[in-house]
Amino acid sequence: MRADLPIIVYALGSPNFIPGEYHGALNLAKKIREGVLGDVQMIVRPHPLFDYGELDKLFSEFRPKVMYRILVYLKISKRNVFKTGSR
Repeated sequence: MRADLPIIVYALGSPNFIPGEYHGALNLAKKIREGVLGDVQMIVRPHPLFDYGELDKLFSEFRPKVMYRILVYLKISKRNVFKTGSR
């Protein structure tokens, strides 16, 4: 993941409430690969109680622009951090 590009986070809901919701994330991943949304990247976060790894392969074809089920640490420069309060 690149810290200089916008990141879309797609958090999948419970399959008990929204069966097949991952199809929406796959559609968005296709649009990102095609460049429809510009130079962006996406993290797809599965529901923590229903993450059995079955979607890993479906999203693997969209790497590195779309990452599924990963931990991401981005280095952000101090100038991009907004501070509140006064000195």
